[in-house]
Amino acid sequence: MKTVKWTFIVFCIFLGSLFFRDQSIPADWVVSAVSSRVPTNVVFKCDSASFGFRRGARVRGVRVFDKERANPVESVLSADSASVDFFLRRVRIVGLRIHRLHDGYYLPGNSERNGRLDAEFPNIPSFSLTLVRPEVFGITPEKVVAAVRARPSRLEFNDVRVYWPDIDRTMSVGGSAYVDLDEQRFRATARGEARQSHIRPLLVTLDVPTAIEYMDAFTGVTEPVPASATWDVNLVNNDFRMHLDLHPQLGRYNGVPMRRADGELDLSVCTRGTNLNCVTTIGPLTALDPKGRALEGRLAVVVTNGLTRLEFDTKSGIELKDLLSIADCLNDGTLDCVSCETPPEISISGTLVPDPARQSENDLHGTVAFRRGVLFGSPAEDVSFSYSYIGDTLSFDDISMRGKEGGRYTGSAKLRVPIVDPEAASFSISMSCRDGSLGEIAKALGSDAGGRHGVVNSQVELAGPISTNLYPRLNGRGKIRVTEGRIAQMRLFMGLTDYLASNVPGVASLVNQSQASLDYTVVNGVFASDNILIEGDVFSITASGKYDIPADKLDFTVRLQLLKNDSFLGKLVHPVMFPFSKLLLEFKVTGSANDPKWDYISVLDRIL
Repeated sequence: MKTVKWTFIVFCIFLGSLFFRDQSIPADWVVSAVSSRVPTNVVFKCDSASFGFRRGARVRGVRVFDKERANPVESVLSADSASVDFFLRRVRIVGLRIHRLHDGYYLPGNSERNGRLDAEFPNIPSFSLTLVRPEVFGITPEKVVAAVRARPSRLEFNDVRVYWPDIDRTMSVGGSAYVDLDEQRFRATARGEARQSHIRPLLVTLDVPTAIEYMDAFTGVTEPVPASATWDVNLVNNDFRMHLDLHPQLGRYNGVPMRRADGELDLSVCTRGTNLNCVTTIGPLTALDPKGRALEGRLAVVVTNGLTRLEFDTKSGIELKDLLSIADCLNDGTLDCVSCETPPEISISGTLVPDPARQSENDLHGTVAFRRGVLFGSPAEDVSFSYSYIGDTLSFDDISMRGKEGGRYTGSAKLRVPIVDPEAASFSISMSCRDGSLGEIAKALGSDAGGRHGVVNSQVELAGPISTNLYPRLNGRGKIRVTEGRIAQMRLFMGLTDYLASNVPGVASLVNQSQASLDYTVVNGVFASDNILIEGDVFSITASGKYDIPADKLDFTVRLQLLKNDSFLGKLVHPVMFPFSKLLLEFKVTGSANDPKWDYISVLDRIL
């Protein structure tokens, strides 16, 4: 009896001591107890274990391995320590680390999963959970607290609070989560403040480079971002969805300053067949630039069966170059032909495929309107046009604009830009001008327009390559009529006016006011016309010939007629003067456009 008594006394003393100290437990006992309750492919290890009434049960150096992993010696889960306070129903885990998803998620040839998760949660009382400095799928908060409730088919995490480690500002996110085995679903919601650096590692773990690319486009956002989020996982096939509602301020997107942005970021990831597919959607989005101009709409990056496409549905009032930078498309110089001095109103919708080999799948379209700018090198006002980017062809239709000095210009243009064959790039343009300015048009074309006076009505069609070897392959046709001009002051006609001034004193001042008309063709860079007519108050000029643009060579025959054909005096004296005009006032024009040579063809030359 004394032995039993003293044994009992020692046992009571031992139990009492556990209120003041922790008793070590052989790690093998813990490993054996846990291993008997997990699947055979799972290996549980720990460095040490202890128990005390004050601190509860504690296990240190926890590591869990999966023998079916490609690297079975790399732990799938680890923790510095895990402790359970049975009296206060508290669980505290320090340094929990879950680095990645299962191997099949990352390896090529991963097959779509289609099987229920058959498991059962232990029927235990509710408890509080604290995670200290965890790292779960790249997310590394300072601390996470939650109230946990377990039922056989459902595990709930309520009153979750995530505290970020930033020292410059106290930030946290609150929410809830659950795992439901009946629904075969995991779902979590959160709301609070976070920074881009807090969320980005999750996208790296999920191996979604397109989402990372568009998230990294946000730079310079120094203030915490108010945000709400949901996560949804289908436990049958591992379909994953993350939805963020973000409100960043005073940052940049692809280098473009933004005052603020209010929008959503949605990421969906799934495996279909053996392809990891994902859809990254930015929007609905409303963003303001520093001047308060708005960008609204939606952009989706869709990766299906290894192929990527962009889907747009956007309206913008910000600068064109900024919009192209934000969208990260057609900002390679393709639209250098359009420059807006005032913010344009732009709409974009359709699909753009970044892969050059799939350029034929492009189907993008929209409209542009701006008050003042430069279009195809010409200053313009009240510009509007629609556009499309279908396959390798960028088309501008329903072009309408007003010249800076007046006139209305309408038409269409096409740019063919095959990425796989840049040498095949080409353009075509069809434009009409009504009451345009001769000087303005000549300046845009880099040509001499005499006294820069004249009203132009014309039609032009041109086509050629987009290359340095443009002129030898330039083709087109058109017609021009100029009124109220001073064409005789152009450099091209200086040889004629000099001849008249030296042979007919005082006549040079009479040939300033003139009008002109012609029809022309351009074939392989050679301009040709056989009905050039230039009429002044005193003389009329008819001409025909060619101008070799690449060689810069003129070859025209010009005949000067006394008085205009449609004047009363011209009609009266024309029958009499025709022989003299034909014989005495005929010229051969050669040389270059900037240095033309006017050679008078004498009567003797004509006879011989």
